Formats: sequence, structure tokens, C-alpha cells
Amino acid sequence: ILYLRRQGGKPKNSEMQVFAVRNDGFRYRELDLEIDDFLDDFPEEADNIEVFDFSKHNASLRKYWKLYRTGFSEIEDSENLIPDISKWIGATLVLSPKALRYLGELLEPFGEFLPVLNDGEEYQVFNCLTVGEVDEKNTNESELVFDQIDVSEKVVFKTPWQHSIDIYCGSRLKELVESFGLKGVVFHERLKSKFSE
Repeated sequence: ILYLRRQGGKPKNSEMQVFAVRNDGFRYRELDLEIDDFLDDFPEEADNIEVFDFSKHNASLRKYWKLYRTGFSEIEDSENLIPDISKWIGATLVLSPKALRYLGELLEPFGEFLPVLNDGEEYQVFNCLTVGEVDEKNTNESELVFDQIDVSEKVVFKTPWQHSIDIYCGSRLKELVESFGLKGVVFHERLKSKFSE
């Protein structure tokens, strides 16, 4: 089990456990919205490179965001279930109205909500704008370790070490998602993404 570690210390059972939030395999459909779908709507003064890689650059999209109409894409040979909560691009989450009702207030201090009209129903894209500091002394090629003091009060966060392709959380979010029966994501103890290796 991966725990946060204090600088120079050893993991302790009382320390906060961190999870990577990832889509639940290929059982659930994914949001059918690409960056190219909204890039042209942003004004010339907006840095297209920053917008295209917004999660890595920790860029806010709220200023120019519109209510985009979209849906869930179908995946061949999949159950094509509709998720309550799912990953989108980089360190983002897509929340159904049900998931927003249960998690919105908890997540709001750590990013921004961007509305999308999904098959006639308003969903929210949560763009995480909170960065967690990595414990560089204990992080290596096979293990990613976050600094205990820095992330202990952060419900969700990301890191440039992973090019911000993943979103991380502690037990609080995991327990809420599971207790409310929200479907679509799993919580991995293996923090390093295979796509960053």
C-alpha cells in the first residue's frame, strides 16, 4: 500500500493514503468532447498551446467556456453503462447531476466546474487546479510519493511529475463515492500511470 511519507521518514499507518482516480475499465461510456470542439471558441489572446494542454499548464478554462452540447461515446464490445463520475482529459472529472449533488461542495475549492449539456442533461466537468507536492526523496521510477504535509488537506490534486494526466485523492473522496454508490471510477493504490513511463 502506498502512503504519503514525511521527508526522510518511513510510512506510518496513521498517514494519509493516496489513490489515483481512474476510469473503471471499459464498462462505462466516455464523454464525447474533444479539445478541438471548443478550441476555436477561445479568443486570439488565449494561448492555444496552453489551452490544448490545459491540465499540464494548470490553466483555467472558465473565462471563455460555453455550455457545450455533447453526449457519451459508445465503446465497441463494452457494456456502455452511463457513469455517475468519470475521467475526461488530464486531471479532470465528469460529474452527473447526482454526483455533483453529493460531491460538488467538497470539490469546489480545488478547481472549477465547467457545464456541458450531455444528451439534454447538464453535467459538470471538474477541472482540477490544485497541485500536490511530490516527496522527491522517496519518489523513484516505480513509486510516486506525495509530501504528507502539503496534500493532507487537499481533497483532490495533480502533479507535473505525471504531466497532470491523473487526478489523485485521499480516503475522503473515495469513501464518499463508494458510500453514495457513484459508479464509473476506481481508486488505484498504484499511483504512477503507465502512460507516463
